[in-house]
Amino acid sequence: MKFYVAAYVREKRRVKDICRSLELLGHKITVDWTKDEAPKLKDRSIFSKDVRRVAVHGRAKYVELGAAIASFEKNRRPLIYALGKTSDQTVFYYHPVVKRVKTLDDIICNIRQSKEKTRSTKQSEVSHE
Repeated sequence: MKFYVAAYVREKRRVKDICRSLELLGHKITVDWTKDEAPKLKDRSIFSKDVRRVAVHGRAKYVELGAAIASFEKNRRPLIYALGKTSDQTVFYYHPVVKRVKTLDDIICNIRQSKEKTRSTKQSEVSHE
């Protein structure tokens, strides 16, 4: 699964830890801006249909979060997570497609549940044929 991790620049160390944890679980980071890769809004890898996003607490990620919500409205993807302390500084956190979670483990658990649900649905479709 692909992730784009958006965060306030001061959260760089935390983002590196999140990226490392996700990669150890076999996930791919589309753009690692902590390595001075400046993501551009026109970069399709950030906003492609198969990317899940993790939004970390902080102010500088609202453009990415808004773009992710717009992408979801159009494509029914990506799944969007607001990780950490939720904030009342923006209505984006309260949009129905944003899942507010406290830990990275909550995201991993949600992904596993989604995979199991998808697998179960596919098995059910096969057995009805």
